[in-house]
Amino acid sequence: MENNKFIKGIYNEYLGKKLQAAAELEVYLTNPAGIGEHSKLSDEVKDKLETIVHYDGVINLIDTLIAQNKQQSEAQQKTKELVKG
Repeated sequence: MENNKFIKGIYNEYLGKKLQAAAELEVYLTNPAGIGEHSKLSDEVKDKLETIVHYDGVINLIDTLIAQNKQQSEAQQKTKELVKG
């Protein structure tokens, strides 16, 4: 799986979107005057936090799947070596 271009592409896309949302959140928190209606500031902050959590979850899932796939590949390789033994 670690060589799968689709997975790598999705991983990089979500990582970029997560970083973008984090940067926007930082702007909201450090310069709230940039938001037209201050009453919507909390909604915008909440939205960005939820967005970051979503992307982080997908990124973590991909990391987990890659690690599991690597472990399976290593186990299969060791089994092959033992059989050849």
